[in-house]
Amino acid sequence: MSKEKGSTTRPVEHDKKHAHNVGHVVVHATPVCTEIISERAYQLFERRGCVHGFDVQDWLDAEKQLTEELLN
Repeated sequence: MSKEKGSTTRPVEHDKKHAHNVGHVVVHATPVCTEIISERAYQLFERRGCVHGFDVQDWLDAEKQLTEELLN
């Protein structure tokens, strides 16, 4: 089996004294898929009229939008 690059998630032991941290663990354990980010970034590119040169900003904006949607 191959290990996914860049993964920093670890199994979390569940115990009562750390129960208040569970919400934070879930957020960090569910990153937005790069394929979904790519699709959103392309949508942003199209909305801007397919003007080149903003690929990094589109990617960052897509990550931000999708993360906010995930948290809401």
